[in-house]
Amino acid sequence: MPADNTKDKGVISLDVMATTPNVKRNTLKEMIAESATYDLIRKAEKNKYTHAEIAVALKDKGIEIKPETLGLYLREIAREKGEDNAKQSAKPKANKQKPATASPQGSPSDTKRTEGKSLGKPLTTPAAFNDEV
Repeated sequence: MPADNTKDKGVISLDVMATTPNVKRNTLKEMIAESATYDLIRKAEKNKYTHAEIAVALKDKGIEIKPETLGLYLREIAREKGEDNAKQSAKPKANKQKPATASPQGSPSDTKRTEGKSLGKPLTTPAAFNDEV
């Protein structure tokens, strides 16, 4: 009988899957954070290579990434590793409330009256409703 060729060469066994991480499922950040890759990138930076140049070299290793994203991931990884020279990412600006603006009329009597607060101006009845004639 011929050898059993039912196994597809592209399919790996469950035993191999159980012991080997699937590198195709790693995120770009995880691929860069891999210690050997990360160390090489940091050495390239120390040798004055730009993130654009490093991104081209990473593409040859199967890691396709934009230079801006590479810089972001490197800062995040450095912060996670507790490196002293890790730059902080830009912090979101605090929402500052704008000061209250005066109503177009500029008169406090034009604003909505709230319960318990006096507007400082007495309310007057129009002349048509006065008893005085």
